[in-house]
Amino acid sequence: MKSLTVICLILFSCQMNAQYFQIDMDVLYANHVYYSFSQGATATDNGRSWDIGFAVHNQQEGGVFINEFAGRNMVPANLRIAPTTDFNDLIDINTVVLDTLRNDDEHWNEGAFNKPKIPNSPDDFGWGTKTNGVIYGNRVFVVSLPDSTYRKVSIDSFDASGNYYFRYANLDGSNLFHQSFNISQHSGKTMAHFSLVTNSFVNIEPYNWDLLFTRYNTPANLGSSNYFNYTVTGVLSGLDVEVVELDNVNPYTVDPANHCYSFDPDISTIGFDWKTYDLPNFAWEVDQDRVFFVKLQNDEIWRIFLFDFEGAFTGITTFEYANMGSPCQISTISEDLNSNFTGFSLYPNPASTLVEMVFDLKEQRDELEVQVTNMLGQVVNRFEIAGKQGLNAYRLPDLNLAGGTYVVQLVSGQDRISEQLIISK
Repeated sequence: MKSLTVICLILFSCQMNAQYFQIDMDVLYANHVYYSFSQGATATDNGRSWDIGFAVHNQQEGGVFINEFAGRNMVPANLRIAPTTDFNDLIDINTVVLDTLRNDDEHWNEGAFNKPKIPNSPDDFGWGTKTNGVIYGNRVFVVSLPDSTYRKVSIDSFDASGNYYFRYANLDGSNLFHQSFNISQHSGKTMAHFSLVTNSFVNIEPYNWDLLFTRYNTPANLGSSNYFNYTVTGVLSGLDVEVVELDNVNPYTVDPANHCYSFDPDISTIGFDWKTYDLPNFAWEVDQDRVFFVKLQNDEIWRIFLFDFEGAFTGITTFEYANMGSPCQISTISEDLNSNFTGFSLYPNPASTLVEMVFDLKEQRDELEVQVTNMLGQVVNRFEIAGKQGLNAYRLPDLNLAGGTYVVQLVSGQDRISEQLIISK
């Protein structure tokens, strides 16, 4: 596996604007790792520091999660419905329903605590029911922790001001704790993580992340509508991140602009099945003709090609990534209705050397700055021109650009307009 990695890195060094990165989850996937395209790995956690999580990014959701991460001990926490709706009742573990509730692996709005909800019932949140803007808890749950101890948990309420109230105790009612918090205390986060063992919130999620390399549960289809959940090692995308998966393609030549309407907000679009285990050879194989394009909230698109997975022996995943710009932005024209720009185009595009820039101005401007940036956001050329009222045509000087993708931007103070330019040589 190491030799494959070295070979791939050599090949990647030849790719325009391509870079590589290694995610280290440690032996037996002991850690999970938050990753940002702009900053790299922004946080690493052993995954065992929390037990339940509250969605804090949206005050309307009431999403409550169980920690399904199975690290070095390979035992995740489990959530089940208690045989009573009265939190004060003593619970015999032998009477607890065996069916395990799992988090949703499609978005960050619904966790395992929400699973008992009645379908198509907007006021049912699984752990409680909304009345006059407040979700009141009406179920008791049993959490089985990785250390083989149990807690009974009740999410008592979640009000319109963003206040959560919940309690938990041993099954016999001992070691009772009442907790409350406001989601504003975790502003900028996707989830507030809480430990039933230390009785406190833990700060493990960074503010800036796009992908989470982790272990999570997903349903496997056995046919005839039969499913079972199992733990996998894979990649989940962050809040407001969309992904498109392309198979049977050349990862370096496929154009994301041809797939602008295929991006999916499903957080497990990258998921786990880009790799398979070759049992006869005791080695992991990675699909070499599969690539993912990841679109961030600012419409920036990144290519990610996962090309090596070393498995539980090291926990290392190696991938190549590149900034593809914003080819799927609906409009490059400023959304400000007061913008002086009303049109902008480059011709021909793709181009080899000479490029015509055509733009429309509501009012004359004597100083317009032209900026040319590469896909890393680096300015490679900058100069000034003048523009008259109405339609303008300007031939760009020979920019001496290598083949690749660039962004040409026309700037007037805070007013700007841009277009992607492909240089083909």
